[in-house]
Amino acid sequence: MPKASCSKCQSIINKFEHPLQRGHFYPARVHLGFPSQHKDPRPEAFPVRFIDDQSVATVSLSDHPCVFNLLKFVEEPKILTGSEVSGKIEAGFWVYTFQPDLNVRVGKFSGRPVEPSAKMNGGQFVRLLAKIGYAFAAAELGQDGFTPLVRELILGEMATMDLLVGGLRDRLQPKDDFHDLWLSSYQTKQATYLIANVQLFASLQGPIYRVVVGNLPPGSTGLGPRAQGLPQ
Repeated sequence: MPKASCSKCQSIINKFEHPLQRGHFYPARVHLGFPSQHKDPRPEAFPVRFIDDQSVATVSLSDHPCVFNLLKFVEEPKILTGSEVSGKIEAGFWVYTFQPDLNVRVGKFSGRPVEPSAKMNGGQFVRLLAKIGYAFAAAELGQDGFTPLVRELILGEMATMDLLVGGLRDRLQPKDDFHDLWLSSYQTKQATYLIANVQLFASLQGPIYRVVVGNLPPGSTGLGPRAQGLPQ
């Protein structure tokens, strides 16, 4: 969506999006050969952190052990369940290893356990999911097709992130698309909520996230071509 954000909002978004894209996600993106909008050459080495003393060493790409993980939310958005809002989302980890020689790479550190040097910031990740969901819903329905609820969350002006963002326990079958997004709705006595379902790494059975992006107008039925049914 060209010019989807004003310069002020885009600056705010960059502050949480960039650290994830060039931090936590970056080693896996390089190892997997993901395309990048940046014209800078891809790095030939990445740092790893030793768990025992938190020291950091730089390791060549050919030797770098990369285990990719995402937060996996185990609760639906609380605006749908009516559960007490705490500002925290209960989560575990989804972990994927894609290097067949991972044990060999780890073994080169003389048995010292290592971890990624860039750790995921949960708050930034939730805001990224909200931004993805909102942008997708606006592209599908138009910005006049629903009343937004997540703008304040995206801009860092909302502390109760568990109200609008959560996940599904369901594990869907692997899909052809690397990432998948679709819309669904949830009807209550008070409102009809528009939900953007975001499955990162769908082809690898990645977690499913649910973002309540807004309210649908009364009597609204069409959710665009990427609508699918999920349990309400």
